[in-house]
Amino acid sequence: MDVLFLPDLRPTWDLEYDTAVVIDVLRATTTIVTALANGALEVVPVASLEEAMEFGKRGYLVCGERGGLKPPEFDLGNSPLDYTRDRVEGRKICITTSNGTKAILCALNFSKRVFLGSFLNLSTLAERLKNVEKIIIICAGNEKTVSFEDCLLAGAIVSKLVGADVSSNGPNESGKFFLSDSAMIVKYLWESVRFPNFHGVHAKKLRELGFSEDVEFAKSVDLYSVVPEFDGNKIVPTNR
Repeated sequence: MDVLFLPDLRPTWDLEYDTAVVIDVLRATTTIVTALANGALEVVPVASLEEAMEFGKRGYLVCGERGGLKPPEFDLGNSPLDYTRDRVEGRKICITTSNGTKAILCALNFSKRVFLGSFLNLSTLAERLKNVEKIIIICAGNEKTVSFEDCLLAGAIVSKLVGADVSSNGPNESGKFFLSDSAMIVKYLWESVRFPNFHGVHAKKLRELGFSEDVEFAKSVDLYSVVPEFDGNKIVPTNR
């Protein structure tokens, strides 16, 4: 199991992973999980504002942010609290964000199967991953810098999959998983904290922008059971 602190870093092993997990706790993957849990049909991630507007012409809700704020012409921003059932149920969404959607698109370089994670779907995601042999967790980060909150979630996922015990073969082996150095780092980080403690730079910025409720909501553990999967074109909820 490997963890990338940023999408453009090199993985530890030169191989194709069975599954990639993208996490952008504040806020893209938290928002996408919420949208699908509340009945959105699909979410299409794109890199640019212009691409998103083109999807708007096809009846999609145009959503996302730049600098944390909703562009004026967009329907919704990147606040998960805006993606209520009455606003998104039965709708198709196109989203572009500063970090998260780029990480989602990048994940296809590492695996043909891509899941999205948040604290909101932590246990269901871990259950889905328990029989996967080669996993890479990709943290979106914050403007090409490491995100404390993403690392916490990555550690929670690793810890759930391997448990607190390690084998006698060394600290980076537990059960069937061999952990990369980065996977060990986030595992020990999470096990030293044990709860979503959001005090990173981006959490501070969001609070300053007036999104304190988003930060608190993103701490919610196991609120939903949906596991979004990106097929290269769209993100949909999966049951397998």
